[in-house]
Amino acid sequence: MFWKKSDLDKAYEFIVRTLEEVKLNPSLPIPDFESCEEDYGHFSCECNEIVIQWMSYVSENMDEIDKLIKHSAFQFIFQDRNFLHDFHIELTNFIEREMDYIKFKYPEYVTFKNRLRRQSFPVWLKQAVFLS
Repeated sequence: MFWKKSDLDKAYEFIVRTLEEVKLNPSLPIPDFESCEEDYGHFSCECNEIVIQWMSYVSENMDEIDKLIKHSAFQFIFQDRNFLHDFHIELTNFIEREMDYIKFKYPEYVTFKNRLRRQSFPVWLKQAVFLS
């Protein structure tokens, strides 16, 4: 979100699009970029002040936004069984190719049989699987 001031309208559009996708609709003012009198970016105009409010909202609600994005992504992905199959095959091939590096970098996650050690699933993943 740390865009150049001249791209403030793009930052605002990104924020709004993201919040709409996770169904969060804050009651914040809407900048009027069309009527803005700034010729070389939004350095001291009202648009700047309004977009800062939107950025603050995102910062204050980042944990909730992340949670909703993860949930939405997994809902979408779990509906596509072909994608899951292909992803599993690709992941398996990647792990096999990179096992020496994984053992070197993360030895605590590799068993004596050169397999990845099983890990507990995070709560958000369990919920995504349950809800799909």
